Amino acid sequence: MKAEHQKELETNALAKAINTAVDKAKTGQLVNVRLVLIVVVLLVALGTWWYLRSSARRSDSQTWGSLENLTSIDQLEKFSNENPNSLQGRVVKLQLARTLLGVKGLPQLSNFEKRKEAVESVEKSRELFAKLIVEFKGDLTLKAQAIEGAAKAELALVGIPKEGSTDDRGSVDVAVKLFREFATLVGEKTVLGEQASKKAAKLEENKQEVLQLGKELNNKYTFAAPPEPKLPPTLSPITPDVKPIIEPKTIAPVPNTPAAPVPVPTKK
Repeated sequence: MKAEHQKELETNALAKAINTAVDKAKTGQLVNVRLVLIVVVLLVALGTWWYLRSSARRSDSQTWGSLENLTSIDQLEKFSNENPNSLQGRVVKLQLARTLLGVKGLPQLSNFEKRKEAVESVEKSRELFAKLIVEFKGDLTLKAQAIEGAAKAELALVGIPKEGSTDDRGSVDVAVKLFREFATLVGEKTVLGEQASKKAAKLEENKQEVLQLGKELNNKYTFAAPPEPKLPPTLSPITPDVKPIIEPKTIAPVPNTPAAPVPVPTKK
């Protein structure tokens, strides 16, 4: 009897729950409106996030692809200026700094006619590398490349005086500091780290010799234009004001005289 009574109670409870659910469904109280709104808002936010993320990925892909068409310095400068806060813009700025140092700078320092422009390119590359060291603080690989470029640019400017001053544009001490910073970042026991550490130590040990060598090279490739070659007097071109040595003489025409008549023989 007890089991049957228990079963009857459960049956009555289930029936009561069903009746209650039916009554709430009829009156619109079965579904929690606030919960439904929350779910809808979450779904909309999730859909918006997914759309924006997909659009950003497509945009990034297109931007990376456009970098292949950047070949000249003007194109690199324009892209980096238009995208200053993007990773692509910083990578292009790094390529611009490399070009100014490795193409327009170091190889042209021994070119008499292009030396002044080359010095300006090296200085500009050093400025860009210095900015990139800060901007690449979250990317150790790119930061190391920026530090190495700045060190090379700094060393190349040693012995070259500033405009209107006797102070050098580059400093051996700064170059040593940058090479050691590069070695620390890439690992002093790595091949690149060991090379940078040895170079820093050698520069520090031979600082005066490096300074003297820089000044000698600067004096050798001076900014003054070479004098124009002068021709020997015998090869000087004749100008319109110079008269010829021999002046032609006027010869009077010779009058034509009639020839004498030939006598005709007569018969005897």
